[in-house]
Amino acid sequence: MAENDNLTGNLLEFHRSSPLKELSTWGISFSGIVPDSTCNLESISFLDLSGCNFSGMLPASLGSVTKLTVLDLGSNQFWGQIPTSLGNLSQLTFLDLRENNFDVPTLPLTLGKLSKLTRLYLNSQTINYKGMIPSSISQLKYLEDLNFAGNNLGGKVELDIFLKHRNILHLDLSANKLTVLTKNSTNATIPKFNILGLASCNLKKFPNFLQFQDELEMFSFSDNKIHGEIPTWFWNKSKETMVMVDLLQNFLTGFEQHPDVIPWWSLISLDLSFNILQGSLPIPPPSIHVYQCFSVSAQSKSQQFSRHYSSHDGINLKMIDLSQNHLHGLVSRSLENCTLLEILVLGNNQMKDTFPSWLGALPMLQVLIL
Repeated sequence: MAENDNLTGNLLEFHRSSPLKELSTWGISFSGIVPDSTCNLESISFLDLSGCNFSGMLPASLGSVTKLTVLDLGSNQFWGQIPTSLGNLSQLTFLDLRENNFDVPTLPLTLGKLSKLTRLYLNSQTINYKGMIPSSISQLKYLEDLNFAGNNLGGKVELDIFLKHRNILHLDLSANKLTVLTKNSTNATIPKFNILGLASCNLKKFPNFLQFQDELEMFSFSDNKIHGEIPTWFWNKSKETMVMVDLLQNFLTGFEQHPDVIPWWSLISLDLSFNILQGSLPIPPPSIHVYQCFSVSAQSKSQQFSRHYSSHDGINLKMIDLSQNHLHGLVSRSLENCTLLEILVLGNNQMKDTFPSWLGALPMLQVLIL
């Protein structure tokens, strides 16, 4: 029972001894509070109430459902505090509380007790989390995916506590009030990230550990205080996997070594806007025959991201924003090969060229700002 958005009503009461093991109302237009009996089923191991209109406070009895391995309450209207009893769910591997109205003075210290947790989503609360990230997060040694983005977390946090998670693939601390501190790392001590979001984290330089990342797919360091040139090693990493690069709104002045072409063959989105970049425009990557995208698996919460491949004769770029810089020169004719390009923003630079009318031949172009 999932994605029947015309099915309305409320959850019914269940008997505690019901043999029910899995319950999903994902995407159904249910509303009201979640009955205490739903949170107190003896046999249930999979509970997905995401994407509905449930509201109210979470009952403390939820922490007594000790067979739960998956708990997804995301995208509802739950409010109040998260019960500390959730720390009793020792079998939990997946916890999603994102996009609700929880009013939490600090992140629950009991998170560190969820020793089997592999995926934790606490991002985008309407009433933000406050306080600091608890050091107990370092105890989650099996963690693969962690998202705290879009809250009100503050204070200083050592990135090192996340680099100790040897299995972690996805990390997003963006859009908080954090100051992320970094140390020099060696290749032997850090995990290989696929998704890395450190936007608005008061970074002043590219962290050293990025030199050892060659499997990145999505990279967001926007709205930081990174000064100087983009290092040569940055362009040379993750050539086959990088899909999105976002360095919007920093203090980048140029390129330590200007690339002949952008080397990320799978790149779909590039945002270097609102910097102070000088020199000529970066040239799009060469044509390839494979591109990547992401989709969320609704059927299996244990595989949140899956990769799909499709054939395409051309460049994969859909969005390029290089506006608000000091770039000069001509609009690169190689852009006419970007047949999937939907957005091209080059405004507020120092370019000298006749109007590139050949851009009108791009079949997918929807936004053009020169």
